[in-house]
Amino acid sequence: MSLDIKFSIITPTYNRPGLLQRCVQSVLNQTYSNWEMIIINDGKNKPVLPLDNGKIIYKENIKNMGAAYSRNKALS
Repeated sequence: MSLDIKFSIITPTYNRPGLLQRCVQSVLNQTYSNWEMIIINDGKNKPVLPLDNGKIIYKENIKNMGAAYSRNKALS
């Protein structure tokens, strides 16, 4: 019997597009395939991300609300 657990990777970000791209690429390089990544942008810079794979969900806060708010938004 194998378990096929789905992981949700919650990633709040604030004006760090270079690091966010590295983070996303690291997730994409993993061999486990049952995951989703939820990115909440809390800053003004819009990152360029590979969003066409259906597993990455990207949302933005209307204004800067902080990391805790962003994580809670991703959970909901």
